[in-house]
Formats: sequence, C-alpha cells, structure tokens
Amino acid sequence: MNWLAPGKTAAVVVTLDDLAPHKKEDGADFGGDGESGQLRFLCRLLKEVPWLRITGFVIPDTTFVGHNPTRRWVKYLPESMQDRVWGSKPIRPGTYRLDKYPEFVWLLHSVLRMEYALHGLHHAHPGLLTGHEYQLQSSWDIQRNLAEGSSILTRSGLKWVRGFCPPYFATPPNLVTALEDMGFDYLMSSRDLFTEVRLDAKSNMSGLKDVDLYRPQLLRNGLVHIPTNFQATSTRRRAFDIIEAGGLLSVKIHMSKITFGYTALDGLDDLYVNYLSSLFHELRYRYSDSIWWTTPLELARQTRFHAC
Repeated sequence: MNWLAPGKTAAVVVTLDDLAPHKKEDGADFGGDGESGQLRFLCRLLKEVPWLRITGFVIPDTTFVGHNPTRRWVKYLPESMQDRVWGSKPIRPGTYRLDKYPEFVWLLHSVLRMEYALHGLHHAHPGLLTGHEYQLQSSWDIQRNLAEGSSILTRSGLKWVRGFCPPYFATPPNLVTALEDMGFDYLMSSRDLFTEVRLDAKSNMSGLKDVDLYRPQLLRNGLVHIPTNFQATSTRRRAFDIIEAGGLLSVKIHMSKITFGYTALDGLDDLYVNYLSSLFHELRYRYSDSIWWTTPLELARQTRFHAC
C-alpha cells in the first residue's frame, strides 16, 4: 500500500514525549520552566530546521514520580497485591492538571509548528512498573482513562489532535481496543532501534510487536499505527538507510533530560539538538524534495486514504 504523499519517496516524522507543567524544582522539567528550561532546546531545533514540524505528547494530569520505585519492599509482596500498592509515593492527582495552568497552555501554543496529542492521563501506575500506565486494566477502564485525559486537554483550551502515545510504549491489547472504539486517529506504540532496515521488517523491541517498523499500518476502525525507529543513540547511516529504502524515519525525543535522577538518552539537550539539526540539514541536501516532512496525523490520514 502506498502511504506516501504524491511525489515523495520517503518520509520523516518527529515526536516529543512528556509535556506537562512540571518543573525542574519538582524533579523534572517537562516544559514547565519555559524558555529558561528545556523548552529552549525545542525552540532552538525548530528555529534551526524551519521546515520541521513536531508533534508533542501531553500528560493531562501527571502524577509520575520517576522510573525506579523507591518503596523497594513492594517487590516482596505477593504478585496479587503488588498491582494495588504504589512502588513510589505518587503525586496527588490534580496537582499538575493541565486546565489549572493556562499560562503553560499559552506557552505551548506560542511554539510555532507544533501539534499536540495525548500521552496517557497520569503516566503512573501502582506496583513496580511505576510509569507504565496501561497494564492489566479492562478496555472499559481504559476508555474512562482516555475520556478523562481527553476532557482535561479540551477544558484547558489546548488545541490537540486525536493521536496517542502510551507512556513507556506499553500497549496491552485492551488499550488498542479502547483507542479503536473511541475513534482515535493514530497510535504510536512500537519502538525498535536495531532491526535491520527492510520495508517489510516488523518491530520487536518496545510496545506492540510484529507491526510494521518502517511504515505506518492500518489497524481496525481507522486507527493507524505509527512506529518509532530512531533516537539520539542511532547512527546517521541508519537514517540514510531508512530514507533510501523508501521508509518512514520516525524520530523520538523526550522533553526532560534528567527525570527524578534518571538521565534519558533521548532527552533534549544541546548535543541532541546539534545532532538532529545537522542530520536534518544533511537529509535535505542529499534527498532534496523527495522527502515528505510530515506529522503523525497526516500520515494516518494518508494511510487511510490509500486503504479505501
């Protein structure tokens, strides 16, 4: 199936995870410190690459407190109890609810060539997998979660599209079903940074397995899956191989570089901006107008159009 825009032979999409009014003084700057903090790197990248558009995934009401559980005794509980006890003391729901921060919403709208979509509701879950929001919940419970997150984004006044990226790429079957039934346009789940570049290659790392890794894929009820296959640790050669194979180069960025003491390899900083800026300029020089610099929403619409 041809999923590319007319006249294009490959595509590039860039997405950014973990936008919220959370500040560095609270343990991680998810954008809350504005242009004096992590947001300055995002603005710099967009300024240096004026043809680039980025989709940012927003946490409507973050209660995330880090990647590693601080209550280590939880692992000694019976497995049947672990899912009901928080591995780390959570932030009280509502503390960072987006509709309480109109100045942050205004700040997001002020960044040109950005599109926004949903990144869970709280980015948190009881048990030892503290940030994996979607685990064993029913499809109905997940639908309520998605509805609440969607409602918060809408009430906040944020202009957003019906796309979704789950925290930690964790995507149980009931989440896919809920997204399909609720009419979301796209899901960004699978991430694989190592599988050999072939158009028919399937993802086998994080998130959904056995879905297309170098092109979008139509699931059910119009939901389109869009993979991630490149980040700060990936080589330029990998990017060239994906483009030359006629695939989708899908780049992931995380807003915070240091999150509750954890350093993200793909977190925004000067080095990552330098790398992406130089890479994108080289791609434009090498392949000229044959590349479609697009967004997940445009990819989803184009994929559905060609599936009709």
